[in-house]
This record gives sequence, C-alpha cells and structure tokens, in this order.
Amino acid sequence: MEPIQVQRVSSYKLTAEQAGLGVAVDPYIETSRLKAHFGADLLARRVLPVLVVLENQDADGGFALLPNRCALLTGGTSMGPGIGDPFTLQQKAEASRRGAIIGGATIMVFPLAAVAALPIVGSVQEEYRDARDMQKNMMRLALTVKPVYRGDSNSGFLYFRTEGLDLSDSDLAIQVVGENIRTKEQVAFQLRLKP
Repeated sequence: MEPIQVQRVSSYKLTAEQAGLGVAVDPYIETSRLKAHFGADLLARRVLPVLVVLENQDADGGFALLPNRCALLTGGTSMGPGIGDPFTLQQKAEASRRGAIIGGATIMVFPLAAVAALPIVGSVQEEYRDARDMQKNMMRLALTVKPVYRGDSNSGFLYFRTEGLDLSDSDLAIQVVGENIRTKEQVAFQLRLKP
C-alpha cells in the first residue's frame, strides 16, 4: 500500500479555522486512491473514508478530536462514523473462512470433484485475505485520539457508512468536533463536500 502523505491544513481544499484550531477533511472518493491506500474500493463496499487533519495553530491548551461526535450530515440527518462496519466485515471474513473449510472438506470427500472445486476454494480464500487486508489497512490508518497542543497536529481516517446516500448531494457535509482537554470546551466545524 502507498503511504498517506499528510499535509498542513492549509494545503487541503476543504478547510476551516476557528478559535486557533485548523481542520481539513479529504474524502477519498476516487477508486484509484482507495485501491492505492486501502487495497480495495471501499465505496463499492458502501464505506466513505475521510482523512481528517487537526492543527492547533494558536489555541490555549490541548485539543483532541472526538470521533464519536463527528458525523456525515445530509438532508438534516446525521450519520456518525463507524470503522467500516467491522461487524459486517468480520461476518464476511468468517463466512469466507467457513466456505474455504467446507470447500476443502468437499475436495477430501469427493476427490473426483476436486478439479471443479479448486477455483471456488481459491476465490473464497482470496476474498477472505482481501477482506482481512482491507480491515487491517483501515484500522492502521484510522484516526487515533490524542491531545494536540499549540504547534502540533493529528490526522487519521474516519469511516462513514454510505448505504442509501447520494455522494453527489450538494448538501453533504462533514462535522468535526474537537474538545479542549482541560476546559472541556468543544469546537465544531462543518465542511461541505461540495463547496
């Protein structure tokens, strides 16, 4: 996988500044970027990865992003982030592994059918590996919560489920919320995906 080159907030297209904090979001909607950095087209799996960059440019105290308060906003509804729906990915991986085991048993019990079953077993095992690799990449690149002090930054991906969403909707926005770790004061940013 190609490494993500995180830039300063000011170099991104979708940015906002408030109370000495700068934030940028970069939704990964291009298939080529998704495959290069995650090894799979996550949009085809109904997951939108969004790179979030937070810089403490001149705010007093440390700030941390609150992933559970970040959301994808559309038409008055809010969808919080979910790490690519790991339960569904886990279910799919488990089903693939069971399929590989069943396929393997079929080969052992019915040796004459082995030639016909080999491509099926191979594709199930490959799908299982792909799902596990994709999930590992998502977890590796996910946003981690850490304090960001003056002059410091933090970045990582939030993942939003996109089932039933129109990503070309002009009202689509991402809400990012940071919190002062000392005072608990929250700062919210809303960035429209279609400026």
